[in-house]
Amino acid sequence: LNDETRHSLLGGHGYSSNFTDGEIFRQMRRCQVSGDELGERRWRSMYTDTKERDVAQLLRRGILLNAFDSLLPIKALWKDFRLGSLHVILNMRIDEEIAHYIRSGIEQHWNEILGGDASLMERTDEPTVKAIQLRAPGISRSDYDFIQENMAASGKFFSQIREVSKRQGIASRLLRISHRILTIHSLFKDLRYMRPAVEAIRIQPIHPPNSD
Repeated sequence: LNDETRHSLLGGHGYSSNFTDGEIFRQMRRCQVSGDELGERRWRSMYTDTKERDVAQLLRRGILLNAFDSLLPIKALWKDFRLGSLHVILNMRIDEEIAHYIRSGIEQHWNEILGGDASLMERTDEPTVKAIQLRAPGISRSDYDFIQENMAASGKFFSQIREVSKRQGIASRLLRISHRILTIHSLFKDLRYMRPAVEAIRIQPIHPPNSD
């Protein structure tokens, strides 16, 4: 079993706790990637039959699966991965575009914030992700002040990262970001806005070029 699975078992959580869909999926994929078949089966067994069908569909969509795998190092992103909303992604069938959003948006943004440091990714916490997602401190004064205050004075953000130099580095990179900070939450939110447009394009008749 991988380290997080062992930690859950030793802590008395076992496989009966109320883990989120995202936590289960992340752990299952980490087990799959590492070849831990026992851990994979145990995590996967926590899904209902309906959720298992959704997971099976996603596992067959290699482009999407590989993109989501790029987010596995950052545990705090996965709380908003909800299988009840997975149909939004699967039914739109724009896998390449969604994968681009994940890799060039979510993954790249968080790599930028955390300097590609795997240790910082592991210690990033969910309240911080929730608080800074969709903010753009590099172009919004209110976002800049909000993030600076919570990074500097109170230490509220990235609370599990206590090394001064690491926190200073995160703050410096974070405050320069001039685009929306994307997350799995923002992915599902943006796709819900895009879905009517995608469906409208699909039903448009395709006229052959004028042969005159």
